[in-house]
Amino acid sequence: MPQAQKRIPSSCSASTHRKAAQGFLSASGKGGWKAAGKGSSEIVFTFTQETRVNTLVLREAGSHIRRFALECWKNGGWLRFYESDKVERYRYCSFPSQTSKKYRLLILEVWGAARL
Repeated sequence: MPQAQKRIPSSCSASTHRKAAQGFLSASGKGGWKAAGKGSSEIVFTFTQETRVNTLVLREAGSHIRRFALECWKNGGWLRFYESDKVERYRYCSFPSQTSKKYRLLILEVWGAARL
């Protein structure tokens, strides 16, 4: 039986996007990150070059995230450009284009053990 490969979403067409997604997804393609528990947690995505982003699609196993935010690194600090409530099974986040080498997903409030 062939070894499981990481499944990359079809929306990750550029090689820089594929590399960022590969580090995040599990071999089953079901997500590879768990929140640390109560309090805030974060995931940082780092690209090798400036990358413009205007959409992020999140999928959660369960319904534990109560509030989250997206930030990008600009002028030596984190700039918050999106904040919302629950992710649940699927959350399509659309926002004005941001250009940066680093992006951060902050989980601000959770109930139980969140897993993306």
